[in-house]
Amino acid sequence: MNTRALIVLAHGARERAWTAPLDALAARLRELLPGLPVRTAYLEKIAPRLDEAIEALAADGVREVLLLPVFWAPEGHVLHDLPPVLAKAAEAGVRVRVMPTLSGLPGLLELVACAAAEEARAGSAEIEDRLRVP
Repeated sequence: MNTRALIVLAHGARERAWTAPLDALAARLRELLPGLPVRTAYLEKIAPRLDEAIEALAADGVREVLLLPVFWAPEGHVLHDLPPVLAKAAEAGVRVRVMPTLSGLPGLLELVACAAAEEARAGSAEIEDRLRVP
């Protein structure tokens, strides 16, 4: 039985297809962290909600959750929506350690800047093409 797990957390959206990148991130984390349970969770609109994911892991004997908030900065949802969920988890005997938001992960700003510069040099219009109205 593993007493630690990782939850990849995002906001949630009405469209289920929106979860594909988060699912891909969780799958890659499973490859990089064999033996560590990795789950996805959402703040709203899509199940499982964060509190539900923590409860399910606790029922499986998990006592420590690493939480990766897939938000750009540690404001808004991270500062306001997480504390009540973390308090509830603590009451249930689960310690939640919140990892940095995306902009706080080492090297990510540089990676994004380089990738965006490459797209700008290439003149990418992928998103623009998808948004065009016929």
